[in-house]
Amino acid sequence: MKQTFKLNTNWKNFIVKILLSMTIMTLGFTLISLYIPLKGLISGKSYTLVEFLSYLELRKYLAIIIAVSIAMSVRELRKKTTLISPNNENV
Repeated sequence: MKQTFKLNTNWKNFIVKILLSMTIMTLGFTLISLYIPLKGLISGKSYTLVEFLSYLELRKYLAIIIAVSIAMSVRELRKKTTLISPNNENV
């Protein structure tokens, strides 16, 4: 009989949560970086595409985005595994 591990679904969820949090954080940092040109566009100032994209600073925040996303997912995975573990005496 083939033995299957329950952790496979946890790893899939883990990776999906990392990618989802990275996407959300990237969108957040993009909006923060583009605040000044967006405010200028709303007020009527014209920007070229190069000027507009020059405000993006995602390289600076890339390490933070990756580290925080992984840390959040690891923390959530640890919480779930400690709640599921059969040797948990605090039940």
